[in-house]
Amino acid sequence: MAQRESIEQMLQRNQTPQSAPKTATPELEYQPTHVSSGTSDEDLARRIKEVTKELNQADRVQNNLESVASKLTEVFGSEDGANRAVNAKAIELGVSVEFLQSVAAQSPKAFFAQIGLDSIPTTPQSTPRTGGNVNPEVLGHNHQGPKPGTYGFYQHILKTQGTAAYFDPKIQNQLMKDAFAAAEKGTDFYKT
Repeated sequence: MAQRESIEQMLQRNQTPQSAPKTATPELEYQPTHVSSGTSDEDLARRIKEVTKELNQADRVQNNLESVASKLTEVFGSEDGANRAVNAKAIELGVSVEFLQSVAAQSPKAFFAQIGLDSIPTTPQSTPRTGGNVNPEVLGHNHQGPKPGTYGFYQHILKTQGTAAYFDPKIQNQLMKDAFAAAEKGTDFYKT
């Protein structure tokens, strides 16, 4: 009986609701702060415009510097020549190379005017004469291309018409026939 009473008491204790033990840290509930949508949309739109403007400006600066570098290399013949010319002009004007670079980044036209490049012709006045080494006798004899049936003829097809024409089955069959015919005659087809 004593056991029965203790079991009943245990059951009663389990059936009665017990209050949950209090924890030391309270549970946090998410409480969104109310931000007016007009303000955040305006801020976002303003920020997008700023970023777009910065990117466009960076692209413009990069394009300006590339065009200046290209023109300087064209005029002075090499990158080293262009660097020497810009350094000399900076010393002559009494400014730093960085100053000239900043002018070039903002306006290539102003940069060219400042260093006096707008008065320098971009194309040489006289073209140097080159000597030719063409033998006119050979030119007259070989104007029709290699003789058909020779290895040179098939190489000419490869060079002028491409691999599709060269590897055409008809061309390859004819090449093999010509190679066998040359071998029967005792000549080396691949040296003809």
